Amino acid sequence: MHPSFTKKCKKPKGLGNRNKLKTNQLILIFFLLFFVTLGQKSYAQNNIHIGNGSNQISHAIPIRPYFSYTYSQSIYTASELNLNGLNSAATITHIKFKPTANQSSNKWKDWVIYMGNTSKSSFSTTSEWEDVSNMTQVFDGQIQGTVIAGQWIEIALSTSFIWDGNSNILIAVDENTPGYESNIIEWEGYDAQTYRGLYFYDDNINPNPVAPPTADVKTHILPQIQLTYSLLPSCTGAPTIASITPSFNTSPNIPFTLTASGISSPASGLVGQWQSAPSGSQLWLDIPNAHSPSYTASTGIATATDYRYILKCNTTNQITASNLVEVNIKPVLECYCTPGGNTNNYYIKNFSTSGGLKNISKLNSGYSPNGYGNFSATDTVSQFQSLPIQFQSDFGSGQNSFGMKIWVDWNQDGEFDNSEIVYQTNQYKTSISDHFLISENAPIGNFKMRVGIHKNSASGPLSACQIVNGEFEDYTLN
Repeated sequence: MHPSFTKKCKKPKGLGNRNKLKTNQLILIFFLLFFVTLGQKSYAQNNIHIGNGSNQISHAIPIRPYFSYTYSQSIYTASELNLNGLNSAATITHIKFKPTANQSSNKWKDWVIYMGNTSKSSFSTTSEWEDVSNMTQVFDGQIQGTVIAGQWIEIALSTSFIWDGNSNILIAVDENTPGYESNIIEWEGYDAQTYRGLYFYDDNINPNPVAPPTADVKTHILPQIQLTYSLLPSCTGAPTIASITPSFNTSPNIPFTLTASGISSPASGLVGQWQSAPSGSQLWLDIPNAHSPSYTASTGIATATDYRYILKCNTTNQITASNLVEVNIKPVLECYCTPGGNTNNYYIKNFSTSGGLKNISKLNSGYSPNGYGNFSATDTVSQFQSLPIQFQSDFGSGQNSFGMKIWVDWNQDGEFDNSEIVYQTNQYKTSISDHFLISENAPIGNFKMRVGIHKNSASGPLSACQIVNGEFEDYTLN
């Protein structure tokens, strides 16, 4: 008989190592899932609501269904986006509007939507449409068939829009369904305080966004909107600016636009800023709300000014500054516009003055090339303050009659303003013998004087820069 014993099981070879490997794999999978989930949270879709209140109604933005066709543009500022929680570059995938009534959209269902990053912060005139070439077409289709009062219409963009994190956003809506809705439907809106909306509507004219007609209205009441977005990844390294508008000369107080190009792609934490400084001073100051790569100086400048664009990556705290743009003021004589005439049959045949210290005698001058003769370097009239200048003029056009207007650029800013009109007719004439008075407060010096005639206006050309059925001539007044 064998002695009793307890048989021990033999541990399979390598089992401990396999268990340890399995545990390590589980830990790795856990961390991968954690970071993937974290990344999904960082770049998950979010909603932002711009505009509030319930006592404002947007009548025609985005569209006005009471008319057959509408085209509108509206501007939402970067500060509004920031204030409502969107603080860095993002991909926008949906846009929503809130109607004020229940209705079928069958008669206004076909929409084309454009979106763009813009430095424009308001519209100063009803013709100041943003060019669609500066925007992206993000939707071309039909909206939902029925809308409910107080419930958002959600439009999924067929092309996502990339907001650069710095610019204002411009939204244009083109509605193209023939026919109109007899029951009024409008949109919940808010007061934007400045004129940030334009709209055109008509039963017969379907406006082309490429060349829209003058808007019917500019407005400070915009529709409330919601945007669905996801943040872009954070910027890395030093930002890039490849080029910038070259230095140039401009006339005083004339709008101009500067553009930085070849810049880093939009990213979270990437912030742009235009800066200006008096010419040559290097005393840089940020231009308020000028973050977009394109900046428009809407009122121009009065003195020479330097500009630059800087990009900062807040993630790395690295800054890149563009080259300097020197914007200088042209000499006054280079600032004047060039008017003209449409036909060589209508022109100033004779223009002369009398009773002055020095007088003009421009006789049988004929039709000047393109309807504009600049005689300011050779023909001058002089007179004391408070005394009149007598003048005589007739025209080379048979028995045709004209209206005449005379301007003097008293402030020497290179422009002829309405306040600088010293003479105009109030009826058509075949010849003129009249005078205008030199004010007792008139400045001393040499001033550009422009004479214009127009066959189709009894008071002469509407402006000193017009192309007319007539002619213009420039002289010097001393």
